[in-house]
Amino acid sequence: MRKRVLIGCYEIPGYGGVSTASYQLFEHLQRDGLEVCYLNIIEGRDEEYYTYMFSENYANPKNLPNVSVCALNGELFGRHPELTRSIQSYCPQILVGMGYVAALLMKQATPNTPLIFLPSG
Repeated sequence: MRKRVLIGCYEIPGYGGVSTASYQLFEHLQRDGLEVCYLNIIEGRDEEYYTYMFSENYANPKNLPNVSVCALNGELFGRHPELTRSIQSYCPQILVGMGYVAALLMKQATPNTPLIFLPSG
């Protein structure tokens, strides 16, 4: 039985190495037929900058299905009910946190969902 996987990464594709690599991983897994979704985790204050620099499609440059953005409010490493809601909306069975920021935030948001941490840098 296949598991529903949610890949999460802090920042957006094209802005940093791990975010670009994780979006490419998502694209390959999706092409291979896995049930996978992708979540860009950003700070709300950065939305305007990303839109200015990368266009309205900043979070999904290839227009792939099952890609979304969660803009965080408040302290980066604080509690984020908006992230909990974003993750739960996909009903994932496994989380993949690309980099320590995404992994930590995703685990805090949904502590009972198994998480795979893929370090980067």
